[in-house]
Amino acid sequence: MSDIIKRLVDTIAPLSLTTAYTVPTRKYAVVKSAVICNQTSSDLLFTLTIGGIDIATNHLLKGYGTLILDELDIPMLATERIMISSSNNNCAMYLSGFERDYFVSEYPYLKIRTVTNTRITTLPNNDFDAMIRSIIICNGNGSGVSSNVSVQAPWHVINNKEIKARDTLLVPNLKLFLPKERGISFIGTNTGVSLAIILEKVMQ
Repeated sequence: MSDIIKRLVDTIAPLSLTTAYTVPTRKYAVVKSAVICNQTSSDLLFTLTIGGIDIATNHLLKGYGTLILDELDIPMLATERIMISSSNNNCAMYLSGFERDYFVSEYPYLKIRTVTNTRITTLPNNDFDAMIRSIIICNGNGSGVSSNVSVQAPWHVINNKEIKARDTLLVPNLKLFLPKERGISFIGTNTGVSLAIILEKVMQ
């Protein structure tokens, strides 16, 4: 069956964290883009989680500001959810992508979700060649707590990058080839900063 291209989320974000979309049974979905618009002059804080990946946690969006996130390519399996919230009732959210029938033998993605540590952490090597599609690092800490984060594969892809409190570093459309048996490691100057890496299997 061909892809069903659709607007997965099309709503005003509620005040409390709420499910805005759930992947149907026997399907998987890929979120391609997100548009978040503050429709008022007052600043707001919004939260967006896609399939367990923290995209933004109480992230500041200025009055009348619009944030466009393109080339996300975040896969979600059946029952995984998109969760949203905002600090006021005037935050419009649109997330677009597609749904596709799920067959385990044809599913090409691997989604790694973890948190940073002050000691270097090495993820298990894969037994397949892959492309790193994107890296998402979200600092949900408040009160001005920044973290400097490094990611290596095996040399630096991101080196000592400061992620400020309630900010996110999104590296989309990376297309960095990762041979099998080649690991990924990371470290942060503060713990608890969420890290997500999207891999797509390469058929040689």
